[in-house]
Amino acid sequence: MIAMSTPLSVTIVIPVYNEALIIADSLTKLLTFLSKELLTYGYRILVVDNASTDQTADLVSAIARHHPEVSLLRLTEKGKGRAVRAGWDTGGDILVFMDADLSSDLSFFPALITPIASGTADLAIGNRLGRTSVLISEKRGRKIASQFYNALARLLLRTGIDDHQCGFKAISKNAYARIRPHGIDPGFFFDTELIAWTKKLGFAIAQIDIRWVDSPVSKVSLFSDSIRMFGSMLELAARLHL
Repeated sequence: MIAMSTPLSVTIVIPVYNEALIIADSLTKLLTFLSKELLTYGYRILVVDNASTDQTADLVSAIARHHPEVSLLRLTEKGKGRAVRAGWDTGGDILVFMDADLSSDLSFFPALITPIASGTADLAIGNRLGRTSVLISEKRGRKIASQFYNALARLLLRTGIDDHQCGFKAISKNAYARIRPHGIDPGFFFDTELIAWTKKLGFAIAQIDIRWVDSPVSKVSLFSDSIRMFGSMLELAARLHL
């Protein structure tokens, strides 16, 4: 359990790649929400730009000049996993990441970090597929592919988790320190790898049913990324000796 003698620090990492169309609006919404709902925590927002070629970095820097709780970290290589780890490596009592489009309803943010703050869980994950979850998406093909992927992950990696890929997760600094050396995937498989090693090392996971509104634009290729992640899943199962 994390000590409660001083306010806990929350580091919120937002990995971005060419998000100039949405990042300013997303940061404004997030800052407004946090200023009202996260009063008992110290928090900062770290936008990790993994090699954007548009104006994303400039827009984040402009906001950061007026909001000291916002900062920018620029990487020279792409990859969601690489970006999240680089952000989490900067420290914090509770480490969070969320997608730049804020597809996860921010009203569930307190529920995401509470299990970590209370010590009842080491990793908390947004669950789009839970009994009380609300998933709004017009992409029928992606929904079917997601259900198949999650069923396969439960079978091969023995996670017992409903939703492996939701971009809304929080972890304690102690659990992350133990899991970090095992994380090698630089891309979208990062989430599944994180969950599998959390289970393997005996840490507790809390699944938080959320409301999710799917973005009309996705950086994930339904075919090529799915094939790549399936290969990564087989490799991870071998590494875990499952």
